[in-house]
Amino acid sequence: MSGPAQRTASAADTSALPYDRVDQFHQSVDSGDAITGEMLALRSVLRDMGYTSDVYAERVGPGCEGEVRRLSEYAPARRQLMLWHFSIGVDCFERIATARHDIAVVYHNITPERFITEPLSNFYIHLGRQQLRELRDVCVGAIADSNYNRRELLAAGFRRVDVLPVWADGRTFRPPTVGASTVGSSVVGAKRRSADWLFVGRIIPSKGQVDLVKAFACYQRTYDPACRLVLVGNTTYHEYVEAVYREIEAQGVTGRVEVLGKVAERELLEVMWSSGVYVSLSEHEGFGVPLLEAMAAGLAVVAVGSAAVAETMGDAGIVLESRDPQIVADAVASLRVKCGLLERTLSAQERRVGFFESFDRAAVLAGVIEGCAGFDRPLRVAANGPAKWVEQFGEMVSGTGTYPDVAVVCDDSAGDGESARDGESAAGGGGDRACDQTAGIVLACRSGPIGDRLIGRDGEEFNVAEHGGWGSTLEELIRKAYVPQVALVALKPIGDGCRTYLSRLRGCMAGQADMSSEFGLVGESDLADELAMSVVDVVHVVADLTGPDPGVLERLRGIVEANSASMGIVATVFGQPTSGRWDGQLREALAGFDFLVVERFDTRPSELGAIYRDAAELGRRRRGLPAAARRYARASASAAPSSE
Repeated sequence: MSGPAQRTASAADTSALPYDRVDQFHQSVDSGDAITGEMLALRSVLRDMGYTSDVYAERVGPGCEGEVRRLSEYAPARRQLMLWHFSIGVDCFERIATARHDIAVVYHNITPERFITEPLSNFYIHLGRQQLRELRDVCVGAIADSNYNRRELLAAGFRRVDVLPVWADGRTFRPPTVGASTVGSSVVGAKRRSADWLFVGRIIPSKGQVDLVKAFACYQRTYDPACRLVLVGNTTYHEYVEAVYREIEAQGVTGRVEVLGKVAERELLEVMWSSGVYVSLSEHEGFGVPLLEAMAAGLAVVAVGSAAVAETMGDAGIVLESRDPQIVADAVASLRVKCGLLERTLSAQERRVGFFESFDRAAVLAGVIEGCAGFDRPLRVAANGPAKWVEQFGEMVSGTGTYPDVAVVCDDSAGDGESARDGESAAGGGGDRACDQTAGIVLACRSGPIGDRLIGRDGEEFNVAEHGGWGSTLEELIRKAYVPQVALVALKPIGDGCRTYLSRLRGCMAGQADMSSEFGLVGESDLADELAMSVVDVVHVVADLTGPDPGVLERLRGIVEANSASMGIVATVFGQPTSGRWDGQLREALAGFDFLVVERFDTRPSELGAIYRDAAELGRRRRGLPAAARRYARASASAAPSSE
């Protein structure tokens, strides 16, 4: 690919660094908090690279005063990059987003609103998703701490996202008498583990402590009436904490379950070193640091592989697909009754911890920082297949232990005249497995006389020569793979025929993305408020005109009036008006929509996706940059060059 030459600076050559300093921000820091620990670890890496680097926060918790500076002390400079660790909405958004510096987001995931019912927390969760959308137009770079989170950023519209796992050093959690290279055999040989269960995480619905109590009670009744369950984590979400205590009483395990709340690091270590198994039934983890801490401490880990859990665990521990209490209890018991399973599990966990400990964090940071400064960053490709195909990607092919941007499944088995579906089947095999550590864009090379075509997962074909080579073709395919957030709205009333059409349309949308919203049937007054609170890019409205209801026309006009300045809008008119006098009114009501989708039953996901992307781009151009980005752009343009 053509572009500016890459530049790499050694730590000693600070004059060649793209920025004078690289700082970090998170709204709140606390001793023992995973994000706080990550920022302090990254600060050490950045300083070793030659950068001046500090950590800033709005709220500095006890024990962090000497390590973290308050945001009120922050004085941004021109040659400065701010790594903004983002996990929830913040009140100081404007101050940071409009400051005279470059910004790269470090995304730690935002808990979905469905898991949180407490009003204030729910407000900041919703605010965070809105602010994340604004950040995509402000940031010059993006980092996710897992591939799961990278996919969220890509779906939110970020164009290039690197993965930097939240893990630095497991030595803190290893038992004092156990060496790093013998943790598995030493723990088993010492026979000093109890049969107690342990879980670490804030006591909130997404962490699944109620389900964990049910599974533990099943295990205690079936296998070991003397064991205990220890829950460690913040207990400020009182409504759910009370639900956990009610479940403890209902299951008859009062006195066998201990809720410790948030504890100091030393107490946490002692609890880990005296437990037997770490069990996680969490429904939502953006990474899952406690999983690795438990592995480093020598506990066997049993976890449901939801969200990023399976990715974090890799081939270590025992990953379940069900939260069924009996299945969980049987899995934990298998560690004690199956010959050699515990030893094999601990050995695999030790290797997994080693992978994260040896991850080249400095290399990832260097690439991100240079990309933020405008230097060329070729795509990193993981190519799988025959050598004669893989060789065509040359230096773009990544080494092991990295998180490539794209996986390409090369398949030379199909004949030149075969359909594009051959490419899809190749992508659906090894490609799905390759997706685990990539941005999730898996492509298949279609066989031909010279092997010069790429096929996307939806069957769309690209001629490499016509698109300027492999690199630019891959970039085009990745760009096309970004899926806008879409709200599908059906205007009342609708008949049975329209219901069938909506079902097929939803299926077509599901083939394009799994992050579409759906507001269902919308009446006269609730649409504007509901959409105003959403963070969607496109509103797709379906109106059933097979019945004479002039109110539908008014609602169509209302949608245009409420949303034409902020979102892309798409319409499908189902059926034909039964009254000819509607024709002129209908044309007038639809005039403000960006696209009119012709009612048909063979719409391909790729066609619908293209319409959504174009509509989202029109909406983005209409609303321009977010307010924060506009002010940032003005400040950058008017600021005098600085020698700082």
